[in-house]
Parts: sequence; C-alpha cells; structure tokens
Amino acid sequence: MSFAPDHVVGRYRLVRLLGTGGMGEVWLADDERLGRQVAIKRLSPSAVASPDMLSRLQREARHVAQLVHRGIAAVYDIVDDGDQSFVVMEYVDGVDLSAVLQAGPLPLADALRIAIAVADAVAAAHAHGVIHRDLKPANVRLTAAGQPKVLDFGIAHAPQTDAITSDTTGSTFATEGREVTGTPGYSAPEQLLGQPTDARADVFGLGVLTFELVTGTPAFDGRDPLSRAMATLSAPTPRVTGRRADLPLALDELLATAMAKTPAERLGSADEFRDRLRLVAAPFVGGSSGDAGRRRTVLLAAIAAAAVVAVAAPIVLWQSAPAPASVAAPSEGTRAVVAVLAPANLTGDAANDVVAVGFGDSLFNDLAGVTALTVVPPDEVRQESRRLGVNPRALATALGAAYLVDSSIQQSGRDLRVNARVVTATGEVAWRNDFDGSVARVFDLQRRVAQGVVEGLQVQLAPETKTRIGAGRTHDVEALRDYWKGRALLEGDLQASSQLEAAIAAFEAAVVRAPDFAEAQAGLGEAYWTKYGYERLAVWAEKSIAASTRAAELDQTLPRVWITLARVHGGTGQADRALEEVRKALALQPASDDAYRLLGDLQQRRGRHDDAAAAFDKAIALRPDYWRNHYRKGTFLSVTGRYDDAIIALTAAIALAPDVGASYQSLGAALQLKGDLDGARAQYQKALDLRPNAIAYSNLGVILHWQGKFREAIAAYQKAADLLPRDPLAHRNMGDAYWAMGDRVQARASYGVATSLLEDALRVDADDVDALVELAYCELRLGEAVDARQHLAQAEAVSPAARSVLYLRAVMAARAGRLDDALGLVQKAVEQGAQMQEIEYDDDLRPVRGLAAYQAWLDARRAAAPR
Repeated sequence: MSFAPDHVVGRYRLVRLLGTGGMGEVWLADDERLGRQVAIKRLSPSAVASPDMLSRLQREARHVAQLVHRGIAAVYDIVDDGDQSFVVMEYVDGVDLSAVLQAGPLPLADALRIAIAVADAVAAAHAHGVIHRDLKPANVRLTAAGQPKVLDFGIAHAPQTDAITSDTTGSTFATEGREVTGTPGYSAPEQLLGQPTDARADVFGLGVLTFELVTGTPAFDGRDPLSRAMATLSAPTPRVTGRRADLPLALDELLATAMAKTPAERLGSADEFRDRLRLVAAPFVGGSSGDAGRRRTVLLAAIAAAAVVAVAAPIVLWQSAPAPASVAAPSEGTRAVVAVLAPANLTGDAANDVVAVGFGDSLFNDLAGVTALTVVPPDEVRQESRRLGVNPRALATALGAAYLVDSSIQQSGRDLRVNARVVTATGEVAWRNDFDGSVARVFDLQRRVAQGVVEGLQVQLAPETKTRIGAGRTHDVEALRDYWKGRALLEGDLQASSQLEAAIAAFEAAVVRAPDFAEAQAGLGEAYWTKYGYERLAVWAEKSIAASTRAAELDQTLPRVWITLARVHGGTGQADRALEEVRKALALQPASDDAYRLLGDLQQRRGRHDDAAAAFDKAIALRPDYWRNHYRKGTFLSVTGRYDDAIIALTAAIALAPDVGASYQSLGAALQLKGDLDGARAQYQKALDLRPNAIAYSNLGVILHWQGKFREAIAAYQKAADLLPRDPLAHRNMGDAYWAMGDRVQARASYGVATSLLEDALRVDADDVDALVELAYCELRLGEAVDARQHLAQAEAVSPAARSVLYLRAVMAARAGRLDDALGLVQKAVEQGAQMQEIEYDDDLRPVRGLAAYQAWLDARRAAAPR
C-alpha cells in the first residue's frame, strides 16, 4: 500500500517523504493534537514479518521512549493503520553526518566535540539498558546549532530477514540462517557473525564513527556490503595515523582499542570511551596554554555523607518478656526520638515484602505529623541498618533514638494482622498491640496502627494531627500497591540502575491510577531527584520539581514533600524558595533534626554562617546522640575556618559512630587546614581502612601536592576520580599537578575534562558560584581569558563577597602584577573563610607573600589568634 502527503495515520498527517531504507519509509508529519512536527517511520513488511517481531519492536520502542537526553532523538509513539505499523519519533531538522562527510574530514576540534557528544548520548542510553547496534554517520544528525542527535535507538536493530542492504535508516541481513542486525562496515564483528551482543558493540560503533569523522574515510570500506563485512571480520584494525599522520597518537591508541575485533579486548563501556576521548580532545578543543605557575589546589570540603555497607539480612523481631501497657510520657518541653524499623514480612510470600515496606513508610508519614515527636527519616534508618546489621539495640544507639517502633505483618487469605510494639533503647518492650484487618480495608488498618503507636507513646494528639493521620493517601488498592512497590525499590540498594528505573515506573503507575495520590507524587519526586543525583541531567531535576510540587498542591501537610522540594531547589540554585520550603517542613514537623540540618546547609551556601550554626545546634539539641548531627556541624566549622571547634565536633561524631569513615576524613580535613599534615594523613588513612573514600584520596593528593610529590599526588587524585568520575575537582586537581610538573599536554587534558563537567553542572544551576569560579580558572589555564573573565563576572554578579570569587580575583591581580590589589583581595577572602593553608602553598600568590605588608598582616593574625 502506497502513501501520499495528507494521508492521516492516527492523529498524524503526512507532509512529505524524508527517505527510504531497509526498515521502511520515513515521513515528515504534523501531530495535529500537539501542534508539532514529527518523523514517522512506516515499517517495512520484513520488519514486522511476524507477531513476535512486532511485539518485540513495540517493547523496544516503549523502552526507548523512556530515554530523555539532548543527544537522543526521542521516540513518541507506535501506531497502527490497517495492517501497517508506524513508529513516531522526534523530527530533527538538520543534516546527517553522512552528508557532511562527503566534503571530507571535519576539523579535528569539531570532529572530537561531536564524537564526545554522541558517546555521551550512547552512555545515557546504556544506563537505561538500551543498545543501539547501528551507529554510523547516517544515524547522527546535526541540528542548526551544531548539536548532534542520534537517531533510531531501539529501531535500527529491529529484526529483519532482508538480503544484504545498506541504507540511511538502518540495515540488516541474514547469513547462514542466522539473524544479523546492523550495517556492514559499521557493525561489530560479533554482530556480523550473528553472535550475542552487548554494550561493547556500541563501543565498536563509536570507534568506527569517530575514525570516519577525523579521517573522512570509513574504517572498513569495500565495493558492497559483503566486502565491507569481510573487511571488518578479517582485515587488520586500521589506525587513524595511517590515514592522517598529523593525528595524535593518544587518539590512535584509543580508537584501535575501541575497534578491537573481540569484545573482551575493547573498552568496557561508552562512559569510558567518552571520558578517555575527552582527555585526548582537551588540548585541541580547549585552546592554547596559559601562563606558567602552580595554581592553588582546592581542598575538597568534607561535606559528603558517609557511605554505608549494605547487608542482606532483614531487621529481626526482638525476643523479650511481656511489656507494660505503655511507655512513660515525655516530660513537658521534650520530644521523644522515634525510629520506625522496616516491618518484618511473616506472610511466607516474598511478594508481600512491598506490603511490609509500605506499612513502614506510611507509619513514618503518620508519625512525622505529630509535633511532640522527632521521627528519624527512613533513609537514615535504612543506612544505619545496612551498616550495623540486625542489632536493634545498636541501631537505637547509632540513631540517637529513645524508642524503636518494631512490627511484623502476617496474612491468612484476605485477612491481615499487624503486630506492633515500641521498644526502648535498652531493649525493653514498652508497649505492644495486635491489629486485625483485611486487604480490602488496608487503609483503615494503617490508620489504627498509627493511632495505636502514638497512643502507646503517650503522646497527646492535637485535633489537627488526628485528621492528618492517613492524609495524602489513596483508596485505590492497586495504586497503593504500586506506591508500596516503588518505596520498596527506592529504599533498597540502588547499585543497579534498573532498580531505580523500576521504582520510577512503579510510582508513575501509582499516579496514573490515582492522580490525586499525594504520597505517590511525593515518592515520584524523590525518585526523580535520586536519578538526577546519578545522571546530573537537568530533566530529572525538572521532573522532580514537577512531581513534588504536585504533591504539595494535593496535600500541604506532608513534611516529606517540602523537604524534597527544598533539596531540589537548593540543588538547582533557587535558595530563597528552598529556604521557604524547609521552613514549611519545620512548621509541620518542628522536631525534625533532618530539616534543621538542611536549613543549616542552605544558610551556609548563602553565607549566613551565624544562622547556619544556629540550625546545626538545633539539630544537635533535638537528637544529641546521633553522629551525623555532630559530623555536619564539624564540616561546617571546618570550611568556615573554626578548626579547633570543628575538631571537637568531629571527635564527638567519631565517638558516637567509630566505624563511619566520613568523620575521620572530615577530621583529617580540619587538621590539614590547621596545618597538621601528619595528623591529617593519619585520619585519612583511618577513613580509607574502613572503605574507599574519594574525598580522602583527593585530600591526600593535596598534601602530596603541597609537599612537591606530584606523581604521588596524581595517583591519589586518579583514585578519587575513579570513585567519583563526574567530580570536576578531581580532574582539575590532576591538571594542577601535571602543570606543576611541566606536563602541559596532560594538564590541559585534565582541565578540559573538568571544564566539561563544570559546564554540565552549570546547566542545572547556572548561578553555582563555586562552579563558575572553577570554570573560570580552568579557562585561564586553557588560554581562554575572555571566557574566564565572563564566568568570573557571572559569579561576582551572584555573590560578590564569596570567598572563591575574591580568591580568584586575587590570583588574577597577582598574575597581572597588581600586588597591592591582590593583597587586599586575599585579606577579604580570608575574612569570608578562605583557608590560610591554601594561600601559603599557592604559587600564584608567591609575589603577594613576599610583600612586607603581607608579613605584617600575617603576624597580626597570629598574635590575635586564641591560644
């Protein structure tokens, strides 16, 4: 059946034919409902030769539709028109790389920039479990702005049985009865042989694509598809320097490894290919070298939360004697600290684990609305449970909790029984009760359990609190189960990206079933923010804000919603909104030390140090026996120059939780900034003995750098980068060490990687002052003085008194020979918290340190320091 312009497929009206190929025709079409243009692909009969083939393609298209990345052309829909199937995709107005390459190779900087962007898109797809398998110039389109978009994810490799073909929209062929996908000359050898493939097939494709971009010629060429396939299988892997002698040897080695004939010999992932290509590209994309000298090496602030060890065992019920009827009521003016443990699933059916997690989560939400209680957030309970295992008494101590709510769920047919009890920190069962209900009336059962626990704690409920128990919930049982499933996945060990994807899918299913389900909208907001933490793509922050805002619109009495919104807005540069939201959370839950810690973080970022200190002190007053409150206060004191007080706070954190490495690492930072380098190294080693720690490695590198041990410093920085590959400071620090050694090529490569990562961060928060300053510094090193001045001016416009702004202005003044100006800026930077250790070891400021006025100022500071 032929088609013509104006033919309507579903809601799409065909406009004109864009191209044809082995997978079918591609048309430009108007989406009449949404008022946009799309590309619509009519699948050839061979692409959907059987119901199984069609079903597989539909599944893959639905999977690809979840991809959101600026370098990936989105898949919108699959529609049927009679016996024809169509895939609806984003229309990318631009030109294919195959057409661009007809004029020969691209300029090296442009070729590498495009290859890096394509690799970043492929890496993002791999993170979602999607492999392309047909990367080639014809499947990459450049927009008018020069942004590459990868086409045909999930579609180019749909199964077919055509004879060997080569086309612009994806091709496949059969050999010896085996189904083969891809395009000869671009596909990996294992694809051509009909063998199983994985993400390394796309690594091969990235290598071949980059080879053609920089040389202008295909890596594996021939008269026809068969000869190209044979060249891929049997000819030696070509070298780019054999086609263009002026290309760098590092690029030659990288592409040869990417195009290795066997998967085991290739790079392991598209992420690795992209990151190594960035290093190779930096000297060509980044510009010329800057002035000589050794830049300060930023000491990473010790503010990261401690990572914890996961354990497989669940929390077990305590065995104890019969308990008194209730616990003693809290004295007036005090608040009980309560931790809700994950309920035990005693149903005998692992599928009911989600029911147990859901009950625990709902119980936390209900108790969090009781102003007379400080309720430990579930993520803290989960983290400490993983660290300490199944010892509830140790958990109570580590969490600083006076009471644990311990429960179990049993099921017989449609009947449910919840056994709930309150246990003191010493192990005494202070209250317990059994609650019977049914699956059909699970909402009522949840409400009765929550009210029972509150009454067991002898807390007098205010009338408005009673009405808040159960607020934000749905009466759709299936939506509730989807929400519980999302919570169970989100609160699990998110080492596998697929688990986070499944959590998001479960929350999304819950809100589709029950759009007014506030708790599910809140859970979806948390899941999106977690995903943003992994991928650092702005779209996930935007989705998190949208879902959390919707939850707040549905129910403004959920403190958790305001906490999530405050974290998202705080993390995306909207500090005023974040402060407003954390205060709303505190109005609902005034005894939340978690909210006060967040308030302290936000005040610190705004430079309101007195307000930040008051917030951290309030968190400690609410939960004095919880290590994280002392730890967070200690890191705040350290970065604001109060080293002795920081050491006291961090020592208290270690005493409360001696097996948490972050506290030792932060204590090391305080000692290092105070000038005790040997003491600092000892604390970093204690942190590393507990588990690998990127910040400890990076700060060890700083000490080695200050001592002139540059190669050892680089090794330490590299370990930090391996643990936190998207941390720009690790790469920037490596650049400083290479620069100090005189290795300008490697230095520029490291600065280039840092620049790229900083630009990614600024896409999310354009007003991140420290990121703008770091970017400006890297640009100075790369010889991009105009861009550096522009980014420093942006930072200064946001926060002219920020210590990082003042410090870089001092460095630039010193390098320009304006030493008096530089000294004045150094003094102002120190007043705002800049560390003297940095100044003393910074070669850019050596001329300033030689001024008599500097020495007089330094002597006056030392004389005024408390003894």
